[in-house]
Amino acid sequence: MNTTDKINLDNLIMMRDHLRKTRKNYEQIVKEQGKEVFLEATKQIFQTNPNLEHFSWNQYTPYFNDGDECNFTVNYDYVSIKTTNMEDGAEDLEIYDYDSWLDPNNKWKPELENYGVSSYEELQQIAKSIQEVMWIFDHDDYKMMFDDHQTVTVYSDGTVEVEEYEHD
Repeated sequence: MNTTDKINLDNLIMMRDHLRKTRKNYEQIVKEQGKEVFLEATKQIFQTNPNLEHFSWNQYTPYFNDGDECNFTVNYDYVSIKTTNMEDGAEDLEIYDYDSWLDPNNKWKPELENYGVSSYEELQQIAKSIQEVMWIFDHDDYKMMFDDHQTVTVYSDGTVEVEEYEHD
């Protein structure tokens, strides 16, 4: 190896180190400030849906995925909600296809009494509000903000509860 090769290698190592430091700084900013931005975005959900008390989701990396690579995922489409009209506990809500609830030909519809709402339109509005805000952020953002293997619950008062999520 001649001197020119050594200098180029040293420059590449310096650039790599700079990229690693930049990535680490970015991750720290998302971890510290991302939650603030996220909570500001969720205020809209609670303002447009005053009967909504909280919503939550699970996020995790599967341990086994039938031979496929195991990737971290946020369950955007399966959210638990609790409204002020619900008697007890939160109910999982499949929000990935909320437009189909209004389709008269659709055979599956959520049971309104399970969610404390009076109409599919009201439930659809809640689901749509949650989905629109959650999709602003990507999976990496959620992992940096709330970590892996977690259940995240956002309350109408602006607090967030993060609990370990166990899955198979």
